[in-house]
Amino acid sequence: MAQCKATLERRRKREAQLKGTRARGPAGGRRRKQAEAELEEIEHFLAGFESGLMRRDQNKRARARERRRRSLERLEAARAAMTQRKDMQAECQTG
Repeated sequence: MAQCKATLERRRKREAQLKGTRARGPAGGRRRKQAEAELEEIEHFLAGFESGLMRRDQNKRARARERRRRSLERLEAARAAMTQRKDMQAECQTG
């Protein structure tokens, strides 16, 4: 997370460098090209970071769905076993 914060700070600084401030005008020439290239790299990194977060959230939800499905299967199997057991006890008592 610290790396992400540092990257966001770098992005803020590069955007300010390109836009200019009250004290300084926007970067020009070689400095502008360097700032634009670095800003592009930062955006690429942030996009990858964001997609990683989305993928992790999707996997988390998928695991939760799978746990619920397995739990329901176990409950259904237990219900069927109890029904079968009751039927067997009834047969033994009448026989």
